[in-house]
Amino acid sequence: MIHIGTLKKISAVVLPVILLMAAGGLRADEWEDYFESKYQSYMWNEFVGKGHIAYAKKDYKTALAEYEKAVKKGCRDPVTLFRMGYCTRALGNSAKAAGLFKLAADGLKDYKPGHKYRWLAHYYVGKFQLDQKQYIDAAWELEQAVMLNPKSADLYLLYGNIYLAQNKYQLAADKFRKGHRANPKNTKVLLNLGLTAEKMKDFDLAVEVYRKVKKMDPKNESAAYQLGAILMGTGELDAALAEFRRVIRTNPAHTAALNKTGRIYWLKKEYGKAADYYGKLLALEPDSVDAMYNLGNAKLLLGKLEEARKLFDKVVEKNPEHRDAHYNLGAINLAEERYRDAINEYARVIEIDPDDESAYYNVAIVFVREKRYDEAEDYLKKSIAHFGQKTKWGRAAQKLLDLVLQIKNAREEEIEKLYRKIEKVPE
Repeated sequence: MIHIGTLKKISAVVLPVILLMAAGGLRADEWEDYFESKYQSYMWNEFVGKGHIAYAKKDYKTALAEYEKAVKKGCRDPVTLFRMGYCTRALGNSAKAAGLFKLAADGLKDYKPGHKYRWLAHYYVGKFQLDQKQYIDAAWELEQAVMLNPKSADLYLLYGNIYLAQNKYQLAADKFRKGHRANPKNTKVLLNLGLTAEKMKDFDLAVEVYRKVKKMDPKNESAAYQLGAILMGTGELDAALAEFRRVIRTNPAHTAALNKTGRIYWLKKEYGKAADYYGKLLALEPDSVDAMYNLGNAKLLLGKLEEARKLFDKVVEKNPEHRDAHYNLGAINLAEERYRDAINEYARVIEIDPDDESAYYNVAIVFVREKRYDEAEDYLKKSIAHFGQKTKWGRAAQKLLDLVLQIKNAREEEIEKLYRKIEKVPE
């Protein structure tokens, strides 16, 4: 026979829970056997129950508030502490969440060693410590997690990234391989193995891995892009181009793939196609100095000087120290016989890079075109004295100096013939 006082105590514990479950549609397993544990108490059951209902609805702010009320009343249930950590993390306080996960892991070790929240708690603590670059502590947490759940590829993925962050590539690769064995269909693990292989300069392995990912997931743009980058690096331009264009078909806004596609067409001297892709890139990144400059270069080689000029002007507006843009503006001005502007641009190049021999040479060319032979002679002598004659520009400077000296002493009818011997771009 149950004593009436005992019955009242049981009712105080159980009835609020039944009502909460009925009102909130809470599944029985949301309680995690709470009412069979040493942590249940009529003093805080109501708060825990409301917290679990809000947690199930992903209303983490409400759940956290209810859990905190329970803790103030004395609740130390590790499941509740874990959920407090999860709510806190979801609300943006990762440091506080890591402390709660640590408490939950420690509590579950004695209470329910095999509970899923135990390895998850170690996982979240390790993730936080990785973000804080506390690599030794992070590795210890992940070691605990994988011992509790050795079949989780995601645990090995994070474990490998701890070593990857420390440039310990062999250890990282070992973890990613274990993750792949745990779940052969996890493409994230394979992608990380591929990236690690690249770091180790094992490009054969990287290519093998990326192709495996593509076979599993034909639309995986990361695998296609990385594979394309490797093929581009080994000079297999057509194969690389196919991969980058595959990426762009899947994701037309993939800026890195657009940039590399433009570069490949540039290397293949297909400047029109290069301009198309650099134009698409600039449309996506209108403030990109590199995109402006590369598109300007393509326009320049297509003979569209005015379009190229406008692009280079924008480049130097955004980056006044952009040596190559000033150089190309000098070349455009020289081609259009705007000699003063050409000299100004080449002089700016020399200010930025005093060791640019080609700029000195081109300044001398402008002086010759303007028939300022003494200035050209002086400039070339200074250039040769400083740089010597061993480089192609040094040799060209000496040839140009010889021509200038001949022009200065030549008859009018001979000057044009000497002009035709001037090398615009020395071999």
